[in-house]
Amino acid sequence: MDNNIMSSVQEEMKRYIGRVLEMTKTDQQLAAMMPDPSLVALIDDPDVSYDHMIAGILDGYGTRPALGQRDYEIIRDNASGENTRNYLPSFSTISYNDVQQRVKSLASAWRDHDHHRLNTGEFMCVLGFTSLDYSIMDMACAYAQGISVPLQATLAGTDLDGIFT
Repeated sequence: MDNNIMSSVQEEMKRYIGRVLEMTKTDQQLAAMMPDPSLVALIDDPDVSYDHMIAGILDGYGTRPALGQRDYEIIRDNASGENTRNYLPSFSTISYNDVQQRVKSLASAWRDHDHHRLNTGEFMCVLGFTSLDYSIMDMACAYAQGISVPLQATLAGTDLDGIFT
């Protein structure tokens, strides 16, 4: 990339960051969303393991909203018997504490299961769509020191056969 363009982009980013920091002085909601410097240091520490990093962030942000999803209701078509999801204009969030509880519970279940245990370094294939639950599962896999292998939910059976054989 051209040095003049890079310089221009860097200057624009500096102005943007300065503007956001200035706004935090008068906007309490924005100030509450700013990263915690101690957690930024945790993330930047090369000696911190991934599972400890996840635990530190989830502990550190505690009651802050962490993940959200669009609210919906299930509508049943009485004529066809089919259910459809009707999305609402609102969103629901869960806190970092809630995320941590779910991540730890799922990771613990995987580590302690008699027949379907997830051991350190093992691969776990996941077939699904991006969602709050998908995020929880992915973090739980990392927390349990497994290796998450995301698969497209639209893959054909023959494609999946090629992956698993």
